[in-house]
Parts: sequence; C-alpha cells; structure tokens
Amino acid sequence: MSRPVVSRTLAAALSAILLLSACGPSEREQALQSENSSLNAELASLRADLQASAELAEALSVAQGELTALEAELAAVRADMLVVEVQLDSVRGAASATEAELAEARSELASVQAEVAVAQREVAVAQAEVVAAQVELVAAQAELTTVLEAAPERAPEVVELIVRVEVLEVERDQALARVAALEEVVAARVPAPASPAAPAPAATAAEGAGTAPSETIASDAEAALAQEVSDLQGVVELLANREAALSITVETLRMEQAVVSSELDSVVADRDGLLLERDAWVRERGEVLAELSVVRAERDTLAAQVGEVEALGRATRVQLEQTAGALEAAQARATELTERLSQLLEEQAGLQQLTVAQEQELSAVRLELEVVQTTVANLSGARGIYTVQGADSLSSIAAFFYRDGNRWPDIFAANRNLVDDPDLIFAGMVLIVPN
Repeated sequence: MSRPVVSRTLAAALSAILLLSACGPSEREQALQSENSSLNAELASLRADLQASAELAEALSVAQGELTALEAELAAVRADMLVVEVQLDSVRGAASATEAELAEARSELASVQAEVAVAQREVAVAQAEVVAAQVELVAAQAELTTVLEAAPERAPEVVELIVRVEVLEVERDQALARVAALEEVVAARVPAPASPAAPAPAATAAEGAGTAPSETIASDAEAALAQEVSDLQGVVELLANREAALSITVETLRMEQAVVSSELDSVVADRDGLLLERDAWVRERGEVLAELSVVRAERDTLAAQVGEVEALGRATRVQLEQTAGALEAAQARATELTERLSQLLEEQAGLQQLTVAQEQELSAVRLELEVVQTTVANLSGARGIYTVQGADSLSSIAAFFYRDGNRWPDIFAANRNLVDDPDLIFAGMVLIVPN
C-alpha cells in the first residue's frame, strides 16, 4: 500500500473517531458513567453514615451529662441518708435516756408506793389502837355509870364531863373521817359510844354511899379519859399529816410520770416520723438506682453503637483517604497523559504520515487518558467525561451537557489540573463533566 493510501485511511479513521466522539458518549463511557454514579451513591451513603456517627456521638455526650447529673443527685441522696441516720441515732439515744428516766421514775414511784403501804399499815395499827381506846372508853363509861349510881350528888359534874367527852369523840370522829377520805385506809368510822343516861332512880337508891371515894373515882376517870382523848387526837393528827405529805408526794410523782410519758410519746412520734422519712428516702433511692441502671444500660447501648459508628467512620475515613489518594494519583496521571498527548499532537502536526509506532503510542495515550479520567470522574462524583472535538469550547460543552453555556466555569473548575486557560483547550483532551 502506498503512502497516500495510508494517509487517506488514517484520515478516514480519524474522521470516524471524531464523528463517534461528536455523537456523544460511547457504551463504554456510559458504563463508566454508571459505575461512577454507583460509586457516588456509595460515597454519599458513607457521608450520611459519618453524619449519623457524629449525631450518635453528640447523643452519647448528652447521655453522659445526664448520667453525671444523676450520679451527683445520687451522691446528694446518700449524704441526706447519712444525715437522717445520724439524726435517727440521736433520737434513739434521747429515747433510751428518756426510757431510763422513766424507769427511774417508776422505781421512785414503787418506792413511794411502798412507803404508802407502810403508812397504811401504820394507819391500820393506829385504827386498832383507836378501837382499843374506844373499848377502854366504853369500859370507863360503864365504870362512870356505876360511880354515878353510887354518888348521885355528883351527877351534874359527871354529866358535864360526859358532854366534854362526847365533844372530844366528835372531833376524833371528824379527824378519822378526813383520814378515810384521803387514802381510804380507815374502812369505817369508829362508832360513837352511846351517851349514858343519868339514872336518877338508881342514884336515888344509892344515895347513902360514901361521897369521898366517888369523887376520887370520877376525877381519875375524867383525867384518864382526857389523856386518852388527847393521845388519840395526837395520833389522828400525826396520821393526817403523814397522809397529806404522802398524797402530795404521790401527786408530784404522778405529774412527773405524766410529763415523762408525754415526752416519751413525743420522742416516739419523732422517731416514727424519721423512720417514715427514711423509708421514703430508701424508696426514692431505689427508684434513682433503677433509673441509673436504665441510664447505664442506655449508655452501654449508645457506647456500643458509637463504637460501631466510630469503626465505620474509621473505615470510611480510610476509604476516603484511599479514594483521595487514588483521586490525586489519577489526576496527576491525567495531567501527565494530557501533556503527553499535547506533545504528541504538536510533534505530529507537521508530519504528513505517522509511523505505526507513533499511531500506537497516540492510541495508547488516548485510551489510557480516557480510562484515567473515567476513574477521576467516578472518584470525584462527576457526571462523566467528554473528549474535546475540534470546534469545541467550554461554553459549547456546557451548553451540550447542561443546556446552559454560562455554566462553563463549572467544567473549568473541575479540570484545573489540565486547563490553565479556559480558552486553550485542544481536540483530543478528555475533560471531567461535573454534576
């Protein structure tokens, strides 16, 4: 084959290639664009996962803050519980002291009751003495009656003596009644002896007896009765004074016992109130511990989720770093290939015919450039690639892809590693078309 024929064949092939390029992306380019879209979707998903990881980390931080606040509240509750326990111990000590005082008061009351029992026994003895004196008084009255029967002329004086004795007996009976009313010791009043009637007929019958012995007997009887009555009055007064003193002592002890009982009831009420407060604190503490357990479980769950997200984030970062590294390497290789393509085109511009080696090198550079730029488009999330034709400009390319020629700066920005001047693009360049 002659050289002109080869030149025409190459020209036809170049025309076919240019025509195919002008007709739009090839099936390979469409497949690469599809793969690029898939990689873009995966990258968007990884970015969404990374954003979710950040939100989970923020939620974990909030949960940790709430957990710290709950732990602080729990520490405050424990401190309050310690204070309540100290107060309860103090109340228990006061209750023990009050119980000891009450026991002492009861002991004193028992002692006083024993003294009262002794006094009651003494009153009984005195009552027995009063009864004995009453018996003696009856005997003296009988003897006096006998004397009166023997000496009628002394009857007025004896009657006066009897009246005085009866008055003394009435006073004695009143004293005994006071003793019985205070302690109910004396069971019954001492019966008053019947007043002896003046036996006028008997006295008249015994009128002839001797006068001097009768007067002596009456005087002795009167003195004895007066002494006995005086002794009885002293005993009654002594018993009355002793009973009054014992009554005052018993009443005082009863009042003290009432005060101690009232204080004990107040202490018991305070203790019961503190026990109720302690039970409430214990219940509240249990609720707080339950809530704390729930929060800790949620924290552990969030920590596990955050761990998973962080692992995913690390893997994503590694993948992004690898993608960024691959993108930089691919862009650098695309720059080298574009420069090499420009050099080859400049070298071959003045040649009428290319050698087989030159054609193979040119084809290899163009093919590798398309592959590298497709990789760059996939890694950067671009729409695809486009091979520049002879009459193309960035504006016409923007109009072709975006239906808006004013969007040429987007294409220029996406290819800054290849294009220094937007007006200096050449046919054969492979440009990135961003979304």
